[in-house]
Amino acid sequence: MAASSDNTGSILEKIVFSAPFWHRAFLRDSGVAITDREKYLLYIPSKDLDLKIAPGAPLKAGTAVVRAMEEKRRVAIRGDKATFGLPYIAVASPIIADSGQAIGGVVIIESTAESDALTEMANKLTDNMAVLASTTEEISAQTEEISAVLNRLVHVAESSMLHV
Repeated sequence: MAASSDNTGSILEKIVFSAPFWHRAFLRDSGVAITDREKYLLYIPSKDLDLKIAPGAPLKAGTAVVRAMEEKRRVAIRGDKATFGLPYIAVASPIIADSGQAIGGVVIIESTAESDALTEMANKLTDNMAVLASTTEEISAQTEEISAVLNRLVHVAESSMLHV
């Protein structure tokens, strides 16, 4: 997102003003934060996750928005409890001035609940696949044993027919 360096404040004010409108348009339950280079200008929590970020709160090193501004690119991270007291998923994009300098950032924040549930389901599926593979191996081994017993029975039956 490019912005003229001489109207940085105006650009950030417009983004802060418009954020509640596009926040309501999100399909997923997400929070949104707008920052300048040093502090949070706006934070709108999601229904399921409130990181309790107050306007004016200083940015924390290592967060998605700080990295996005430093790297001048979109950054997605899974934040741990140490940063805001709750785990979260954040996707941040820098607001870049015409001069090429990052003047702020936009962050979309979600709860880890859905991601954690999917990970748990994937782990259960992996465990079930391992059980299924083990059971299949056991059935295969038992089938081979039954086949060997049947072959011996056929051989015994053929041998006894010859002696009759």
